[in-house]
Amino acid sequence: MNIFQKLKEGANKATDYAQQTMKTTKINTQISGLKREIERNNTQIGHAVYEAYKANDLTLAEDAVRKFSKDNMILENEISQLERDIEVIKNEKMCDCGGKASMEARFCPKCGKQFPFEPEVEMEEDEEEEVAQIQTVCNNCGAELAPEAHFCEKCGTVVK
Repeated sequence: MNIFQKLKEGANKATDYAQQTMKTTKINTQISGLKREIERNNTQIGHAVYEAYKANDLTLAEDAVRKFSKDNMILENEISQLERDIEVIKNEKMCDCGGKASMEARFCPKCGKQFPFEPEVEMEEDEEEEVAQIQTVCNNCGAELAPEAHFCEKCGTVVK
């Protein structure tokens, strides 16, 4: 492979990364807006409860609490979907422990928890090359491991 080919591949990877960053930034901006809306709703709930308290009848706040709480649940679902969109863009998923793993992983590399089964999503060749940047191999199943992995993503074996 000549130097021009390597430069071209490097430029393509940089372009792809810039596009990924731009998409995730846009989604993160949407998430921030939704979180601000949740905070406004929570403030409205607080005002309704306080006014009902002053009137010595908390049942007066019930309709407002229900409405704003329902709105917040819808907003939280939208946020969850946007966060899943980011995971797909980055070709990774999050564990409950906060660990990140590739979409193909069956186990969390940080805590060893098994991920729920999800149908495989086909990746393009460039994406497969990025996923393949792994340094060690599992002693149990031979799967390649991420450098920061504490557990094998395929079989769950503890990595030493």
